[in-house]
Amino acid sequence: MSTSLAVWIPLALVALFAARALVDKLTSTGVDADSMNLFLRRVDLRLLENLLDPAEEARLRTELSTRAFRRLQRQRILGACEQIRRLSNNAGVLLQWANGEYAEIAHKGRAQFDANDLLLVSVIEAAAEVKSGAWWALLKLRFWRASLVQLWPFLPSPSLSDLREVYGKDILQAYEALTSSAGELLIVRGGDYYDQVRAAL
Repeated sequence: MSTSLAVWIPLALVALFAARALVDKLTSTGVDADSMNLFLRRVDLRLLENLLDPAEEARLRTELSTRAFRRLQRQRILGACEQIRRLSNNAGVLLQWANGEYAEIAHKGRAQFDANDLLLVSVIEAAAEVKSGAWWALLKLRFWRASLVQLWPFLPSPSLSDLREVYGKDILQAYEALTSSAGELLIVRGGDYYDQVRAAL
């Protein structure tokens, strides 16, 4: 029974994610620089860095009783899930905006791209990387939550620090690189876009 649950729960979560992604794709509208800040959600990077910090987690495991740590770790899992969900949302919004901008230069050959075009390409690549990394991190977090694995006394409590690196990439550094590249591009575009978007990120 436990083996079949271990197989079906991850499969059900993957199917749920796929269905959600399809619905989002079918119902999504274009995002432009004027309206982008309406769709962004503020990420508390300092909080997320603390939640994913292996040294902080090791300190808590050492200083707290096993029961107290498991109780706290459940709250930390909920916090990490919320912040990574926001991070994923923002990467998706920036990716949608950048793809819309790219459609206007797609007719040019890559050899004809200027510095701003190449910056746009870097935003698309960084956003896709962050979105992919956040997807896997959220999949693991939601599995932990659904299975209540942090409450099983015969298993070690999940380690949030394992989520920081996905595919060999640091998800926080990747997000900071994305927001930096997007900020540079928005400055080039002019207007009040940069200030509005940076405040929303």
